[in-house]
Amino acid sequence: MKRSTLCLFVFVSVLSYGQCEITMQPGPNDGKDAYVWSLDCNSSYAQLAPNNCMTDSFPDEPVLRVMNWTWSNTPAERISYIEFNLDSLAAIGCTAVDAKLVLYADMVSSSYSCGQSSTIHPCLNNAMDINRVTSPWTTTLLTWINQPSYSNTTPGLDLIQIPNEDEPYETIEIDLTDMVNYWLANPSQNFGMRMQLALNSYYNAVRFGSSENPNQSIRPKLIITASCPGSCANIIEGDVYDDANSDCNFDNGENGLANWMVKIEPGPIYATTDVNGHYSAWVDDTTYTVTQFIPNTYLWDSICPLPYEHQLSGMTFGQVSSGNDFAVHADTYCADLWVDIGANFLRPCHTELYYVHYCNNGNDTAYNVYVDTDFAAMLVPSSSSVPWSLPQNGTIYSFDIGTLAPGDCGAFTLNVVVDCAAQIGETWCVEATIFPPPTCTEPIDPAWDKSSVMVNGSCVGDSLVCFTITNTGDPIQGDMQGTSEYRIFVDNVLMFTGNFQIPGGADTVICWPANGGTIRLEADQRPGHPGNSNPNDIIENCGGTGSPMPGQSMVNSMPQDDADPFKEVECLEVIASFDPNDKTPTPEGYGVDNFIVSDLQIEYRIRFQNTGNDTAFNIIVRDTIDTEVLDIASIIPGVSSHFYEYEVYGNGIIKFTFPTILLVDSVMNEPLSHGFIKFKINQKPGNVPGTRIENQVDIYFDYNDPVETNVALNTIQFSTPVGVASIYKENFEIHVYPNPFNTQTTFDMVFPNKETVHFQLYDLMGKKVREINNITTSKFLLDRGYLDSGVYVYTIRSNLGILSKGRLVVN
Repeated sequence: MKRSTLCLFVFVSVLSYGQCEITMQPGPNDGKDAYVWSLDCNSSYAQLAPNNCMTDSFPDEPVLRVMNWTWSNTPAERISYIEFNLDSLAAIGCTAVDAKLVLYADMVSSSYSCGQSSTIHPCLNNAMDINRVTSPWTTTLLTWINQPSYSNTTPGLDLIQIPNEDEPYETIEIDLTDMVNYWLANPSQNFGMRMQLALNSYYNAVRFGSSENPNQSIRPKLIITASCPGSCANIIEGDVYDDANSDCNFDNGENGLANWMVKIEPGPIYATTDVNGHYSAWVDDTTYTVTQFIPNTYLWDSICPLPYEHQLSGMTFGQVSSGNDFAVHADTYCADLWVDIGANFLRPCHTELYYVHYCNNGNDTAYNVYVDTDFAAMLVPSSSSVPWSLPQNGTIYSFDIGTLAPGDCGAFTLNVVVDCAAQIGETWCVEATIFPPPTCTEPIDPAWDKSSVMVNGSCVGDSLVCFTITNTGDPIQGDMQGTSEYRIFVDNVLMFTGNFQIPGGADTVICWPANGGTIRLEADQRPGHPGNSNPNDIIENCGGTGSPMPGQSMVNSMPQDDADPFKEVECLEVIASFDPNDKTPTPEGYGVDNFIVSDLQIEYRIRFQNTGNDTAFNIIVRDTIDTEVLDIASIIPGVSSHFYEYEVYGNGIIKFTFPTILLVDSVMNEPLSHGFIKFKINQKPGNVPGTRIENQVDIYFDYNDPVETNVALNTIQFSTPVGVASIYKENFEIHVYPNPFNTQTTFDMVFPNKETVHFQLYDLMGKKVREINNITTSKFLLDRGYLDSGVYVYTIRSNLGILSKGRLVVN
């Protein structure tokens, strides 16, 4: 149904550049206020007037009441609550020069009057206290017996005292500057205010209009003189919707599209749509272009406006530019299934909780949906929140989902026992896949031969690591029409490259000597293969006498095969102790600078723990993305330990809000004091070697100062692969010794046929620092000369091309 939009902000006047006066007077759609009543539910009045006592909520009343009175001779009290949404101002770093709350008297009813039209009740002191609320509440759940906590310690900040007004029908103006500045500095702690009479005497009252009042002029009003970096002066807003009849109007019955993103330039400034498809963003006074991002270009097409953007010019302070809508229409109707799986950590002999989230992000219904989860040997599911069926092989647990309409999502959990034999430092993986497979994708490349490759590895007798490369394509129709390359890495060192060609339905086995390290095989799909498949598998600690040192596991240093939305691979290191609030990228990269290549998607995991001494009611995770190196339009919010709300705003801020999370403290219940959230994001095209991708997160626990995580770092590797120490082509061998070296090292090459080769040495920024050409012998020496200590990369070429790339370390 079409969203009914009521502008929340009214700009009254402009005071100076970067400072403006904003009036917030929300109405029924976006206001948050209610009152509670202490009346005994067994009293005679409550019996005569049901749903009017301490167990009832009053979210939709046109009048808010702060009073002490009697009802059929039963004394009772009413307390009111109000909360204003200041997130947009907080997001751009505004402060309040002045903030004033205006409460307008409700003159409609003569009930509860004193002195004006009543000789029954004398006017008593109606002095009022306003307190800052310190825990979350909702209007529908707010009752006398279910009130949030509040603070009254610091005058101005926590407690504002309003003197006696003599009459219940007086408009009241209240200075809220200190309280508003606290909320702007601590947006996760903005739970509004409560209003209660200061004296427990009868009969006295204050009555004023609520946000539900049909008379808009007497709804509660907050007037803020805001000082902001840049400006808080203008708003650009609009809707993104599925224009079913293609008439470029957001008609009743048409659906707004949630979590779609728009970009406003210059800036850039970003905004995501809410559940109704509506977006809004703060801007300065200038000329802007508004465009939208389409998450599934093969499903949707923009139809209005043409040419798919809004041009806004001559914006001045105090302007709200509404109606900047984007109408899209389905190119085709298909389901688009997505799944994610995650856990906080793995500890031996513990039962850990795995979370599975799934969605249909398409525009058509998916039928007979199910999720398969495949656990490593050391991870044994013991129970789940929904039933499972266990196939013949004993490791895949299948969960029937049924039907998923467009936009539908769901979740379930599994209790998983970590085997006591799991060693600290080892990494164990689980894979989740949602079915049926996609039937609609981007146009199929005609070059694709219909083959599809998968890789499975195993440790054979602690002497060999063997990988089975399977072509899951159909026989004949899916036969590989040419060769693809595979690569074997040992401890992130590329040791061997070879080729394979497999008929549909067949496989081949490739083995490598076990050495106790981390051995990985990657196999390439044939050209034109749809999707983002990166077939690989990793075997760790085969033939070893121990496990990696804690924090030294290499399983996550390179990408998993889970870039397609219908598949997720979750690999976690077995740990003992850990930082409870941290951020980790996958792939982690290798080397001290965590090198990765420039076309990889990055998945971030943010973990948090309540290490305080009381329950955390509300947690916000705020992550500012470097939009110069990461593509913010590609963000995919992932699985989490608790329900969250998500938005992108400002210059690239991701905000995950966990409302009413009720995360217990670690003293009360250590296992339940943890939480996490994951998301994926693509790199910007063209990240050059040496580019550093750094990211840090602020975690807000209720009204405490934010907790800063570590800085998650990846560095774009040098164009010649960094971290590759020795590449052995099938007909070429090279040995480098010693490596690392101090003064001199030897390159010893074995050729099937003698060739002339050329040697180049580069630093990690891609600068050539040494070159030796026309080498005709099978062995040559490299002197250190003036080389500084550090890591270098070499290439060895012949007239046929590159024979070897590798890493050289100078001590």
